[in-house]
Amino acid sequence: MKKCVVAALALAAVLVGLLALPFLPVADATTDPSRQPAGYKTCFLERRAVFTQGAPRWVKERRCVFAE
Repeated sequence: MKKCVVAALALAAVLVGLLALPFLPVADATTDPSRQPAGYKTCFLERRAVFTQGAPRWVKERRCVFAE
């Protein structure tokens, strides 16, 4: 009985995840070429944790890679 419950919960989690995929934002910062600085090859969004007052906070920063 316990195996059936675990399998049903796993299947439900997979289905919810698949249904949520269309609502997730695309992490592609190169779609707008006007926002890309001249001389740079590509830009992307980087997520990093910033610790302020003991609680972590996620910050998204735009990073650009210089064309070599």
